[in-house]
Amino acid sequence: MNLSIPTSLFRASLLFVFSLTACSGGGGGSGGDTTTQPTSDVGVAAAMAGTWTVTTEVISTDCPDEAVGDTAQRQLTLVVEADSTRVTIDDGEGPFDGAVSSAMLRASRTGTDTNLRIEFRLSGSLLTGQATVEYQGATPCTTTYSVRGQAEGDTRVTEGSIQSGLLRFDIANGTAVLNGVIGSGTPDLVRELIRDYAFDTIEFGICDGSDDDRANLEAARLVRGAGLNTHVPDTGDIASGGVDFFLAGVERTVAPMGKLYVHDWGGSGGTTGSSLPMDASEHDLYLDYYAEMGVPQGFYWFTLQAAPADGPLHLMTREELELFGCVTR
Repeated sequence: MNLSIPTSLFRASLLFVFSLTACSGGGGGSGGDTTTQPTSDVGVAAAMAGTWTVTTEVISTDCPDEAVGDTAQRQLTLVVEADSTRVTIDDGEGPFDGAVSSAMLRASRTGTDTNLRIEFRLSGSLLTGQATVEYQGATPCTTTYSVRGQAEGDTRVTEGSIQSGLLRFDIANGTAVLNGVIGSGTPDLVRELIRDYAFDTIEFGICDGSDDDRANLEAARLVRGAGLNTHVPDTGDIASGGVDFFLAGVERTVAPMGKLYVHDWGGSGGTTGSSLPMDASEHDLYLDYYAEMGVPQGFYWFTLQAAPADGPLHLMTREELELFGCVTR
């Protein structure tokens, strides 16, 4: 992903080691200490300061000597200006400039043989994003790479398993796979997960919901605060409070066969959400949460009518997922 080095050399080495350095008193970067994500673009730029070991993988290409799934490595240095969103990227062949905007580092470079575009962001404790390289010459072609990196000196581990009550996370390859039921111990479990493991996405296996709604939403807010993504794969099956937890992802994706089920909620004494007037204070717990997650209130009212509290659940369609902002892409 270097616009001035020979194409053959670039293609031979692509698992990046990024050196991100804050200039003259800049944020003193945490090098991946993203338990709570910065909220400003200046803060994001400063938080990127440090040294990152970044893996890239080919996700699409029409180049004859590359294939989807190929990985490799090289080095770049990114200099972050103090109290600024500007970033200068130097790969040893000359600098090119970029900037952080809307929490995303974007930069491009035009060279004789190659053109480069990058988009990186902080996701959890990782630097993630994409890089696209357009190769010129006798046979023009284009390759897009996914990017995922961990800061040098970051003591978080990349693999392991943790559990509290009926909920379990299995962590590997930048993903924490969730299975079970969310309960009162889940907030502390999520704190441990964010503190001790390097990953950027929570992937849902089978989640039958929660037995403690307040704990569920507390844990979900930790997920959003850490800037994590959520994903339901083709084999994923989540219901009720599990859907609320899924909505905490910054980027939220559902595979074509992934299943999300919703229903009305039931309380003590036979009270249900749908039986209460719309201005009842009992709704605020959920409405406030959805507002924080950027999900329209209409989603909440939809769930109350979609299926009864004690009956068969409603399987959301792709159209409903998109209509109510449950997925971001």
